[in-house]
Amino acid sequence: MKIRTFRDNGSAETLAELRILLKARYQIHYGSFWLYHPDGPEMGLMVNDEEAYVHYFPGDGSAGYRPIGTTPDDWEDTVEFLADNYEVTPIPRAMVVPLQKAMAVIEEFFAASALPKTLQWERL
Repeated sequence: MKIRTFRDNGSAETLAELRILLKARYQIHYGSFWLYHPDGPEMGLMVNDEEAYVHYFPGDGSAGYRPIGTTPDDWEDTVEFLADNYEVTPIPRAMVVPLQKAMAVIEEFFAASALPKTLQWERL
């Protein structure tokens, strides 16, 4: 699997390598990653401490899928993430998940490029 972070491009052949790459942080708190398989599907991951936003793109040109967060009715409160261009990106709490859950999603995506079943998703 190929991985892009704020500054680097890399790849992971094993789950252990993936876990090491996903520990990279900018300003201690923020992580921003693009993960992709050669056959097209991509997944974006943004991290702010112990909170995360993940987005699945199936590779068909669609807007993909967003997660249904742990507080799905909270569209007013936001969590600030940094995108890979260092821009502050506020995400409604309705789409934010715990980092531990996001990591399980990424590991499932690593094993198979299909939409991970670890979370509930909404197609956009």
